[in-house]
Amino acid sequence: PRLKRSKRARLDAILRNQVRNKGIVGLQAAVRMPSGEVWVGTAGDAERSPDRPIARDTQFSIASVTKTFVAALILQLAEEGRIDLDAPFGTYFSEAPRPKTVTVRQLLSHTSGIYNYFAHPRYGKAAEAWLRATPTGLNSREHRWTYDEIMGLVKSGYCKPGECYTYSNTNYVILGKVAEAAGGAPIADQLRKRFFTPLGLEDTVYQPAQRPQVDAAHGHWAWPGGYTDHTRNSRVLPFMAAVSVADAAGAIASTAPDLARWAAALYGGEVLSDRSLREMTTILPEGTYGLGTDVASFAGNRGYGHRGGLRGFESSMWYFPESGVSIALLSNQGNWLTDVPVRKLVRTVLGKS
Repeated sequence: PRLKRSKRARLDAILRNQVRNKGIVGLQAAVRMPSGEVWVGTAGDAERSPDRPIARDTQFSIASVTKTFVAALILQLAEEGRIDLDAPFGTYFSEAPRPKTVTVRQLLSHTSGIYNYFAHPRYGKAAEAWLRATPTGLNSREHRWTYDEIMGLVKSGYCKPGECYTYSNTNYVILGKVAEAAGGAPIADQLRKRFFTPLGLEDTVYQPAQRPQVDAAHGHWAWPGGYTDHTRNSRVLPFMAAVSVADAAGAIASTAPDLARWAAALYGGEVLSDRSLREMTTILPEGTYGLGTDVASFAGNRGYGHRGGLRGFESSMWYFPESGVSIALLSNQGNWLTDVPVRKLVRTVLGKS
């Protein structure tokens, strides 16, 4: 069905009310129907002081929604015979913990047991320093983290490979290196050649190799009485240290319309073979995760996708297979639950199942 004018008005109102009543800095959302019809809505500001409203093509950090792109890349390389999902990842890249005992599939599904470097106290200290005006060295906002520095935050594991599900960003940093080794090119180039360009994702970039537009949204952190602008004068989102330490676990910047298109293409069968898509969306009994894909229910409607959050940005992208509808919501305010407005958007478009 088409989105009637009354539904479009309700979708716009959801965003406006969230900004006005909940104090959110800014929102951008998109709904893509199976016919290709797209609604895009915005509310609030891309930047404060001076106020600058969000536009339909304003770019945001999408944080861990990046993992859907990396997982799709790995699965395409597997389809081409360049990667065996059930081989130890050390077959392709060995400079990481457990290269002989953890498989590529276990990295994709967060069942490797490898420690999440974001949980390391040293990362926490750096993240606190980023809020100050002039931190230096490893704590500087301008520092470009290396792979070795990231791996220096990886402590002993959570469990033996395959014996537990524990979400770990380290898995996807390693997968980025696996993809580069097996694909024979930088991950930024592979993502652009395979996904961004063919699918018309013109506002999607892999940072810092590719940079967003100068009018991209700034990431904000709310405090009693005001906001901290995480991005300030940075040319990447949210800023160089956060982008580079996130690496293949969360470095992409994009827009809600691009993500709605990506979700429809990925989960609608344009990107992967039926077998690969089935593997990606087969959810583990231990949780709600497949291969680079989460599953959630909004107003009773089951969707595949991912959430993300990174230093002043929150993201949420979902595809609903029963209807073929995809929905993406992006915010340039960090540390709040986007599920409430997403649920309202889904209920407006699909009703309560």
